[in-house]
Amino acid sequence: MGIINQTDDTYGSVVAFKVDTVDGICPDGVNPPIFDNQNATGSLYISSGSYPKWVYYTIYTSGKEWSIAYTVNNSCSSSSPIYYERSEGTSLCVTGMIDNQDSTVGGYNYDNLVSYCNEASTTPISFSYQEDTLYFTDLIESWGPLLFQQARLNNTYVRIDGIRTSECQLTPKTDECMSVKGFTFVGPPPKNLDSYVWITDSSAQETLDDNCIVMVMNDTNPIRMDIRTCSGSGSPLPPKMIVCSTPAWGF
Repeated sequence: MGIINQTDDTYGSVVAFKVDTVDGICPDGVNPPIFDNQNATGSLYISSGSYPKWVYYTIYTSGKEWSIAYTVNNSCSSSSPIYYERSEGTSLCVTGMIDNQDSTVGGYNYDNLVSYCNEASTTPISFSYQEDTLYFTDLIESWGPLLFQQARLNNTYVRIDGIRTSECQLTPKTDECMSVKGFTFVGPPPKNLDSYVWITDSSAQETLDDNCIVMVMNDTNPIRMDIRTCSGSGSPLPPKMIVCSTPAWGF
């Protein structure tokens, strides 16, 4: 069977249906597309809109008429509408928040991050792959104008997943404490910290309260990771942004 192109009004009443088959052979019988009153099933992948979705449909007879029933599998939802697909095939739904108080002090603490992500049925982001770092760096940079519009700031700490364990808060420079084992993660932990691009390294602790991983947006400087206070009064920058994610195709 040849390729069926999208029909237009020159075809009159001709209708083309896409039907899924197990062996790739077109069904046979009378009264297509239900062929001897057997239900015909099909699927459509829709990439347009806020995020992609699959539509699964069944065509069946209802008296002398055809009827169509369908279900929709959304990749993401309105609470986490940004779709991100990795090169190896896994994908995430992403959302973020900006503290819109026009102030250079105050902002999100680590508990705010966990709570707000949970309200959106997500968890704070972490980076298991280098492409994660590149993607989220570009995404956060694209939010820069929105940060300035809402909070009148160009510089901020971005809250992400990762808080130093109580043991490692006392000994941050040991090999174990500088590894992923030195931190607790709310969401899926990264495989290691190789994809984190640090201002210094993962042992950073300028003050005893500097135990939470953040991304640093500082004017035109490249975005880098650092470890800063877990409270809402960041130093020297206010933590005005958070980023959350959840695995896609669970909606």
